[in-house]
Parts: sequence; C-alpha cells; structure tokens
Amino acid sequence: MMGRSDMCLVGKLHTRRPFNFDAMKSIMLSVWQPTKGMQVRVIGDNLFVFVFGHVMDRRRVLLNGSWMLDKHLLMLGEMDPNVQPSNIRLVSVQFWVHVCNLPLILMNKEVGQRVGNSIGKFIDMDFEDGGIAWSRTMRIRVVIDVWKPLWQGMKLSLSSADPLWVDFKYECLPIFCHFCGMLGHSDRKCDAKLSSADGTPVDVLQYGAWLRMDTFKAKGTRRNVSIDKSVGVRPSVGQGTQMQMVSEPVHRGEGTQ
Repeated sequence: MMGRSDMCLVGKLHTRRPFNFDAMKSIMLSVWQPTKGMQVRVIGDNLFVFVFGHVMDRRRVLLNGSWMLDKHLLMLGEMDPNVQPSNIRLVSVQFWVHVCNLPLILMNKEVGQRVGNSIGKFIDMDFEDGGIAWSRTMRIRVVIDVWKPLWQGMKLSLSSADPLWVDFKYECLPIFCHFCGMLGHSDRKCDAKLSSADGTPVDVLQYGAWLRMDTFKAKGTRRNVSIDKSVGVRPSVGQGTQMQMVSEPVHRGEGTQ
C-alpha cells in the first residue's frame, strides 16, 4: 500500500487514557470500511497515522467526522511528512451544531455564517432555496478549537426586541467535562475542579448532557456556502433588523446587550 502523505491522515485520541491499538484499528476499519484497505501506524501516545489505499476513502473519512472511539474524540488532520511526531498538534475538529429556538427571521444562511464564525470557523449549513433554514433548529457545521470550553449558547441582541438566549446542541459529542466544558475528560477527572478553591457543588455545574443533540438525520438539500467576507460587520439580517452577538462563551442568563 502506498505511503504518500496525500493518502494519509494523522489521528489523535483526545484523552489521557491509553487505548489498545489492535482494538482501535479493528473498530475504525469496521466504521470507515475503506474500499481499498487501510494500514495504521503508532507514532506517539494515542497518536496514529492512517494510510488509506484510495484517496476517496481518505477524503470521505476527513469530511464526514467528527469521529469517536469509546466516546472519546478522534481528531484527524492532514499529514505533513516534514514534521516530527512530537511536534504534531491537532487542535480543532468539525462539529454539526444546532442553534435552538431562533426566531424565524434569523434562520438563514447569513446568520448561520455569523454564529459559526463567532464560536469557531463556519464551514457549511443546511438551508433551502433563498438561504432559508426554517426547521426545528438551524444546523451549522463549525470547526471548533478542542482546547477551549464548549459554547453553551449565545445571547443575541435585536434592535426591535429584548436580547434573547439561544442554546447550542452538538451532534456526536464525545466525553466532555460538566465542570469546565472542555472535551477529553469528565468532571471526575477535571484538574480545574480538583484544584478549585470555592468547592463548587455538582448541582450548579454550568455544563450538562443537554449539550448533546439527539440522533439527527438531515432533511432537505445541504448546500456548500461561500463565506461572506462582510460577516461580522453587523449587516442587516432581515427587514431592517440588526443583530449583535456576544463574542465569548457565556452561561445561561449572562451576556451583554
């Protein structure tokens, strides 16, 4: 099998827990089902190179993430053959994020771009002709930094109404901490919680299972969106309505107007 870098992906399990290599390889072969086979090489602690027999298998795996192994996030990235394994840094992953309870006037691709670029990097979204995204939720695909806390939601300020809070829910969300909101560990193994001096009780933790989106099957046509370079300069979002967004994670009930 070829070992060219354009046939490979680097993968990192985002956890401190060591995994059985043979079990990991068997599971990912079963899940990905590469048409021309796949080899896996260990190059570090929970760090692997996946060598695909066909470039389309590689592309499909990269585009269809995020991926989990035993509820732990498997981050994937392009392989640079000139980088030493100890210097490989995988810091981001793509998630489908559902923006919940948006007013219908805001359920469009322009708002989807702006929300996505506020919490990470907007990639794609579900919408119909005319850029309308009317559904139970607005579904956007976003690149998220795994070394930052998850966004629980945002507070949107509309010129014609009081500020409103919208929740975020994530598809295929792996293990995360209900104390600090970080991916890769639970609150039982959270360094921030263990070192916390205020003894915050579990019943007031700011994160929880409500961040997980139930099994979801996309309906309708999903289209690729070219990102508008004017995003973030407060263009109108519909019939004269102006929208402002909080630019950092906030808890429910907090935020600025």
